[in-house]
Amino acid sequence: MAHQTNIAYYRVSTKKQEASGLGLDAQRALVFGFLKKEPDFEFIETESGKNSFRVQLDLAIEMTKKTGGMLYIAKLDRLSRNVHFISGLMESRVPFICCDNPSANPFTLHILASVAEFEAKMISKRTKDALAAKKAREIAAGNVNFKFGNPNPLTEEHKKNLRLSVIRRSEENPNYLKAAKVIESKYNEGMSVAEICKELMLYGMKTPLNSLTWTPMQVHRIINKLRLRDKKTENVNEKESSEV
Repeated sequence: MAHQTNIAYYRVSTKKQEASGLGLDAQRALVFGFLKKEPDFEFIETESGKNSFRVQLDLAIEMTKKTGGMLYIAKLDRLSRNVHFISGLMESRVPFICCDNPSANPFTLHILASVAEFEAKMISKRTKDALAAKKAREIAAGNVNFKFGNPNPLTEEHKKNLRLSVIRRSEENPNYLKAAKVIESKYNEGMSVAEICKELMLYGMKTPLNSLTWTPMQVHRIINKLRLRDKKTENVNEKESSEV
């Protein structure tokens, strides 16, 4: 049986997201979780969802046609929230699958795209209306020089306490405790962060937020926590030894 060429297309909105892996890692995890392996080709687009000019998507479509393969997209809204744009892709006759809804056919995809476009417009409208109402209230109260922003920004001490609170809650999470044991074991065996991430998803282990999708960043954070824990234990043992 001939091997089908699998082509993945990912889109992030900013260069910062592309560099940090935010958004991109989650999309890769969805595609990997669906295929149970890495795609043969990846095309990464850094572009707003409102912009229909997509160089990398055109290249992905061309590669799909050339190889007779399948185009995989993590989520429909990563493709576009524009109905006309998605309809154009469907009319190109390029076979593609949205990994978050793989059973969707062209008809249901069109409906989902319409809903996504409507939601995008409503979110934008609600945000603008809420900001306008807030500004009107402030001006009516006499604050004619009102500007948006936090009038009482958090101090560094408050930020530190919030981070510590989040860390404490996560370390008491049952999903975290189970995953941490597996991550520690696999990491000590020499597995890379990316390999551990795939292993967790293959075995259906949940993240502290109860998701089945793991990203390398999540695994890396847990490894750092385990290292910090081991370092604290070493310091305590050294102190006890010196006091004996």
